[in-house]
Amino acid sequence: MSSSQAQASERPPVDESAPDYNALERLLEAKKVVQIPRAEGDVEAGRKLYRKECGSCHGRDGWGDRNKAVPMLTGQYTNYLWRQVDKYLAGVRIHDPEAPEDRLLAEFSRGEMRDIFAYVSTLDD
Repeated sequence: MSSSQAQASERPPVDESAPDYNALERLLEAKKVVQIPRAEGDVEAGRKLYRKECGSCHGRDGWGDRNKAVPMLTGQYTNYLWRQVDKYLAGVRIHDPEAPEDRLLAEFSRGEMRDIFAYVSTLDD
C-alpha cells in the first residue's frame, strides 16, 4: 500500500478585505507551501558578494525590479539560476540589455557563484 500527500506550491488567492479573513490562518498556510531548499556553499561569503555585486540591481532581498525588467532571485530554484548563468556565460542570454557586451558574471568563479546562490537560497526563509 502506498500513500501520497499533495503539498501546495502556492497559496490560494484570498480577499483580505473579507469580514472572515484571518491573517493568522493565512500565515500558517504559508508555512505549508513548498520551500526552496538551501543551496550548498558559504552563506556568509555569498551574502557579502551579493550585497556588493548583485543587490544594487536585484535588490537587497533579491526581489528584482519589475519596472526595469530585473529578475527576482529570491525563491528561484538553484538549478534554474545555474542554467541562467551558464546561458549567460555561453552568450545565449545577456545580462543587461543596455550593456549587451557586459561580462559581469564571468568575473566570478564557480565557487563564488555557489556561495551567492547559497545566500540567495536563504532570502525567502
